[in-house]
Amino acid sequence: MKRKIGGWIIVFGFVLLLSACGEKSQEDVVAELKDNLDEMDGYKAKAEMSMNTG
Repeated sequence: MKRKIGGWIIVFGFVLLLSACGEKSQEDVVAELKDNLDEMDGYKAKAEMSMNTG
């Protein structure tokens, strides 16, 4: 019985830990992107182009 209760306590604690990590809001993401944009001096892009003719 004690083993069962201990297991449930561990599972409940794990669920609480994961729920505290939550997703970022839209405002948080926009603010982080603006901060990154302010710090950037330039950018680099890598692209691949394929042409289908005929």
